[in-house]
Amino acid sequence: MCGGGGRGRVSRGTGRRGAARRVGGQVGKMGEGKSQLGSRERDWATVWMEGEEVEAWRQAGFTAAEALRWLEVGFDAEEAAAWRLHLGAGRPQESARWRDCDFDPSEASQWLDSGVADPDRAAQWRDAGLRPHEAQSWLASGVLDAREAVEWRRWGFEPCERAWSLGSGGVGCCLRNSTRHARSWRERGFGPEQAARWRAAGFDASTAWNWREARMEAEEARKWRDAGLEPEPAAQWRKHSFSPEEALRWVSAGFSPQEASAWAKAGMGPKLSAAWRKRGFDPEEARRWADVSLGPQAAAEWKKWGFGPKVAATLQRAGKRPEQVAWRRAGFRDEQALAWRALGFRPEEAARWRQAGFDPAEAGHWHRTGLDPFTAASLRASGVRPEQAPWVIAGVALSQIAFWKRHGVSPEEASAWTANGFTPQRAAGWIDAGFEPDEAVAWQEAEFTPDEAAEWRGQGFDVEEARNWRASGYEPREAAYRRAISRDD
Repeated sequence: MCGGGGRGRVSRGTGRRGAARRVGGQVGKMGEGKSQLGSRERDWATVWMEGEEVEAWRQAGFTAAEALRWLEVGFDAEEAAAWRLHLGAGRPQESARWRDCDFDPSEASQWLDSGVADPDRAAQWRDAGLRPHEAQSWLASGVLDAREAVEWRRWGFEPCERAWSLGSGGVGCCLRNSTRHARSWRERGFGPEQAARWRAAGFDASTAWNWREARMEAEEARKWRDAGLEPEPAAQWRKHSFSPEEALRWVSAGFSPQEASAWAKAGMGPKLSAAWRKRGFDPEEARRWADVSLGPQAAAEWKKWGFGPKVAATLQRAGKRPEQVAWRRAGFRDEQALAWRALGFRPEEAARWRQAGFDPAEAGHWHRTGLDPFTAASLRASGVRPEQAPWVIAGVALSQIAFWKRHGVSPEEASAWTANGFTPQRAAGWIDAGFEPDEAVAWQEAEFTPDEAAEWRGQGFDVEEARNWRASGYEPREAAYRRAISRDD
């Protein structure tokens, strides 16, 4: 609480002690005739003061009861009138509190208008060197303590651009530049010195908060931001021990932090890692090839032809070419390799087909059937030609292949018809009528011919419905008509 400081105002002629002497009920003998006074005169008679003092209070517009309340807190008439003018009637106790904190009526009114209703708090703001409108702006910024406001200002921050009273002690605030205003920083948990560091690094409060959530200080965050990274990715790169500059190179090469870490552990930089990865190598495999001094392109070529790193390195040093070595290792001279290679065979494939007794031309035909060399050799020994092989594999007799082909049936479809008990001849009618094997079985078991089944199905009947309507003596069209009438009823 404020005390009666050097600026305290004591009532002229009366003062607080004088007022105390004159406050009370009737003191001593009031003399004869007092009972004859009017009621207002009797009120003033209860206050022991000189006649000119009474007149001063009357002239100032106070009743005896009002004067008594102001006298009790140490005001003379002139002072009371000034405080009442600025703070309003009926507020002597509040006025005394403001006076005890060394405020005059005008000053108290300004602080109240600024939203500071407590004299002690107003005194703190004043003693910190801040005027009412400045305090109002800081309060609107959420800064409730004068010392904190001074600290924010010391670090170069400002309160609201514009503040206004909302009544009941509330204050509105208008912000324009979030980097300079304390409120935006304070709301995100920054202190003045910390906010100043982030602002000096070029961050506004919102962006600084995101980087701080990534567990970075201002200067470190600035480096990651300047490298073009957002807070969350930057935190991941830092977690894997990359600097901003290193992370930028890996990002440019198309790597995630986890991938870059694996390649870096294999001793590879971003560009070289990208070259290995493009050719299908993982970090550990790339390291093994790099350890024998083979680069990505050469390693990929040797690997394509089935060579491992050590053998490939030896052959490379001897001036050998991967493909040539692979054909020779499979037992082919250069001119033989050319014939097989022209048909799309790799050395190990060509070796298996040759072992099964095929020359390059025959092997090419049989290879297109998708069969392995030894199955193809068995079929060829049975008199099967390459184009017949899929039919034979599907279980279709050689004598039936031409018939099925004429009806546009594939080997798999022919196998399905055969599995359902249809010969090619019996299946032909059902195929021409548009039935699948399982459908044809159901209609045939119900003793319908393909043409009959097609007509009933064309009228929208399934096999059970068709059987029931036919048993009742109806033809397909008539049955469809009768069913439509019954549904309308």
